[in-house]
Amino acid sequence: MKGLEDLFKKLCPYCHEDSYSASGVGNWVCPYCSKNITDVLPETAGSKKLYQVDTNQEVIDNEEIKSNKV
Repeated sequence: MKGLEDLFKKLCPYCHEDSYSASGVGNWVCPYCSKNITDVLPETAGSKKLYQVDTNQEVIDNEEIKSNKV
């Protein structure tokens, strides 16, 4: 069984409800208001750590991105 740390969460900017998914990539539609929230950055459900999706549809940790920038 997956724990919260294994799930991704997005806060819908339209209805302000939390939406959860096992994947942080791909199309994401809010289950409450049916708006497309794909462009909202996901965070892990058990933390406030933000992630972003690169052009290869891989989830990247923002700390990793910061440390790799020159």
